[in-house]
Amino acid sequence: MFINRFEEAARRFPNATALAAGYRRLSYRDLNHLAQHVHRSLKIRGLCTNMVVAIVTDRSFRSIAIILGILKAGATYLPIDTDNPPERRSFIINDAQPDLIIYDKDHYPTDVDYQDRSVSIDNLFANYEYRSARSNYSRITNSRKRPAYILYTSGSTGTPKGVVVSNENLSSFLDSINAELKLDRRSVFLATTTLSFD
Repeated sequence: MFINRFEEAARRFPNATALAAGYRRLSYRDLNHLAQHVHRSLKIRGLCTNMVVAIVTDRSFRSIAIILGILKAGATYLPIDTDNPPERRSFIINDAQPDLIIYDKDHYPTDVDYQDRSVSIDNLFANYEYRSARSNYSRITNSRKRPAYILYTSGSTGTPKGVVVSNENLSSFLDSINAELKLDRRSVFLATTTLSFD
């Protein structure tokens, strides 16, 4: 599974760059620390295997850590584009009925009643502390058939529909990219799309 591959990369190449944005760099070790913090924080908030977590935020180091933390918990993430009109964001949330919403302060979906099931990104990372490497691997028992994420179609031909992508499908997709492009640990990917673009 993808999350197992990520944790293996963090073990083998802890000092290698995992993410880069402008002049900022984040190593696999540091990204894994952040993701494990998210994992622990979400568990405290009651997140369990097979639950769905909506993410309403722009792409950033922290949003990637949130996705990884959700996958570490065996849950499913639902990215919602912050550029979407409010009515589309509300439709997706009301249709998907996520168990939790993670949002940044500029994009809280005020027209849905989720105050008791939402947490801001700032609060999620408020008590972050660097922990020893031993505590940052989650002994994941994710089933390959378990959903990894849900994406909603554009709705250009009707009502938007949620498409569920399993861990197995995600792994197959990554394998095909790796085979086609012949990637190795020195390869660099340029990401220019939103979190909700597959």
